[in-house]
Amino acid sequence: MTAVDMLCLAYSMKHGGRCVAGLNLESGEWIRPVSAAEDGTLSAASCRTDAGRPVQPLDVVRIPVGQARPAPHQPENWVVAQGEWTLRDTLSVAEASPHIDAVVESGETVLGGRGRSVSWESIQEHGVDASLTVVRVTGPRFEVNDWNRFRARFRRGAASYDLSCTDLAPWAAEAYRQGGVASTTDWYLTVSLGEPWEETNHCYKIVAAGIEIRERSPAS
Repeated sequence: MTAVDMLCLAYSMKHGGRCVAGLNLESGEWIRPVSAAEDGTLSAASCRTDAGRPVQPLDVVRIPVGQARPAPHQPENWVVAQGEWTLRDTLSVAEASPHIDAVVESGETVLGGRGRSVSWESIQEHGVDASLTVVRVTGPRFEVNDWNRFRARFRRGAASYDLSCTDLAPWAAEAYRQGGVASTTDWYLTVSLGEPWEETNHCYKIVAAGIEIRERSPAS
């Protein structure tokens, strides 16, 4: 067992449980702590820190982990070990931005492509380079569709995206209650590749967290 200091960039809903992901601050690489369950879903209780609350985006938390358990669609997975999640710090957006900017995906693509999903057949044959990324976008729209699903809509150049949003942050809950909100500011969006969906045999891209960039960076 070892411990990882992780900058949390996603705390979201997954199959009635939770999904957490962030950056290993020692290596700068993505890590997704998962349970020993087949789909890796974490319980809500397991994501609570010693501060008495769940981990949240921009928290720096020390997490005990066992071994890497890469999956074809999620190569960043590590199984959590027994032990407390220790809250080490909570960063401002300006403090976190050097770490986040280092992994922001450039261009018009999201997770290497413009589509909203990747076929499970392709993943099994070729794998994926990454299942986690951050995109920086201006003026995203967060909407509740006709099926009462919370969605994030945004553009990257000529490419447009309409992805499910599973963020559990207070801003997302409030936007959902309002039936959606149109932003005019810049955001970091953490996008994750989800589990295979049997009905379509695809893994869908999901907005697992949204972080509004309201602060000026030190260089600006």
